[in-house]
Amino acid sequence: MKKYAIITCSISFVLFLLSFITPLSDIYADTIYGLTSDFWGVLTSLLIINVGECFMYLAALALLIAIVLSILLLFLRKNQKFKKFTITYLNIVFCTASTVMLIYMLNWYIPLHSSVMGNAISPAENITLEELESIRNHFVEQINENAMEAARDEDGCLIYPEEKEIRGRITESMHRLSPEYKRLTGYYPNMKPAYCSDVFEWMNIGGYTYPFTMEITYNRYVTKFFYPSLFAHESAHHQGYYRENEANFIEFLACTTAEDPLLRYAGYMNTYSYINDAYIGALYNYDPENAEERYKAQVKFIPQIRTDLIQAQDEADERYESDDHPMESLSENAATVSDTGWDTQAKLLGENGYDGVVPLIVEYYRKK
Repeated sequence: MKKYAIITCSISFVLFLLSFITPLSDIYADTIYGLTSDFWGVLTSLLIINVGECFMYLAALALLIAIVLSILLLFLRKNQKFKKFTITYLNIVFCTASTVMLIYMLNWYIPLHSSVMGNAISPAENITLEELESIRNHFVEQINENAMEAARDEDGCLIYPEEKEIRGRITESMHRLSPEYKRLTGYYPNMKPAYCSDVFEWMNIGGYTYPFTMEITYNRYVTKFFYPSLFAHESAHHQGYYRENEANFIEFLACTTAEDPLLRYAGYMNTYSYINDAYIGALYNYDPENAEERYKAQVKFIPQIRTDLIQAQDEADERYESDDHPMESLSENAATVSDTGWDTQAKLLGENGYDGVVPLIVEYYRKK
């Protein structure tokens, strides 16, 4: 077992070093990675259970047991049977960890270090206030237009297709983008609901991609309106676009180029805040005295938009309240940890964070 662990750790270390050679990471992400993501995606899709999440819980338990056994060994080191058992257990844990680390390198770390968007598009530079204003207004116009075109019932409420149908439409849209963004070819696994969805809800997490099992999961309490964008975002990660700005950009393209107006509506709406925030920031930086007046003069949402968002949130709240949440007393602690985590992530990701989608969108419209 020791030799196995040494070999796998050595391979992982070599891959770690090679990942910093961007052209090599590009080649891997654009070729070999697709085979591994398809393999794991198909394999884990055959199972109903959320393998990645279960493995995470088992790993935490295994680590806790390893700590307890190690402490006990200090007092029971003369007990040869216990000593042998503990050493064997620790070796198994170490070998498992080395295997997971190798899979992690292949399934996540190397693609993460490839070029942004595989060089298919680069973030725009020297973005002007006029560009942001134009795109912001275009978004609002598209949101209004697609909101009116989306299917509704006799009460005027949005009609949401089944989740399976939404995934199919988004997958078709992403496949249509694959000639330009070639990692989007291949297999798209179903998105599984997270067992810890209530914790996700408290931590403001919509979904998660497990790189060691290539499963995509989602918080089952998210609004139906957000579901299409969430599936597109997590699927982008699965296909090898692991930076958050990349996933947000693919999410935007997949939804806004879909044939269904509801998906286009959701796509523009769920990306709007990044564009709008960037526009407001630039506006107040350019002319703080007249910024508010100029902003009020821009294109506005029709009243239906607010109604749709409130209805979607109310429905999601009802789903949450209809379930039991035995650990709800920890929700405030989870939220505090989440806030710290989001702030830390933003600092670590920098320009590749969620709001880094803005330069990509600006460049996209420059090329149109």
